[in-house]
Amino acid sequence: MALAGITGWGLQGQKISDDDIHPNANLGLTKLGTRTIWINLMPTSAQLSGASCVKTQSNIFGGVVMPDANSSLLYFSFCVPSEMDLSQNCVIEIAWVCAPTSGAAEFFFSLTSQKSAGIVTQEVGGSIVSTAQGTTNRLNSATATGIPGASFAYGDIVGLNIYRIPSGGSDTLSADLKILGIAFKYAGRG
Repeated sequence: MALAGITGWGLQGQKISDDDIHPNANLGLTKLGTRTIWINLMPTSAQLSGASCVKTQSNIFGGVVMPDANSSLLYFSFCVPSEMDLSQNCVIEIAWVCAPTSGAAEFFFSLTSQKSAGIVTQEVGGSIVSTAQGTTNRLNSATATGIPGASFAYGDIVGLNIYRIPSGGSDTLSADLKILGIAFKYAGRG
């Protein structure tokens, strides 16, 4: 059997050549390691809640305004993909811009899943504080890490809520924020 361009390794770490494999052998290939995959959640496709929480654009990017005047919420839903490694942690990343060059934005999030049996459970929630990068309308990133993949099961429908409460203690930006992108990152099974 020819392994044309593929290097094989035995369980003891020895290199396997095509002469070592029986012509009728069944081969199983495994990709080592994990990969990061994004589920891109376009803010413009979110359900919006809160006065003045409206669609907008920043240069060529579509987005959503999360106003300074009142609380606002964005709602998304997606299915847990079969290639997700449930033993690894997940990440939520929010891309945002604003006019002020200093101060911090505080975002809150909650992930809720609908099991195939119909049970709804809140899996995880928290807050993310992200500091403006010092340049007007520079792309900023707010990141929540350590979200356990074990909270989910294949086939779950996950609801992700992102919200801003501008009067919160850690939100020191006195300005509207434009949310340009939200990603749910997870490790793929090797």
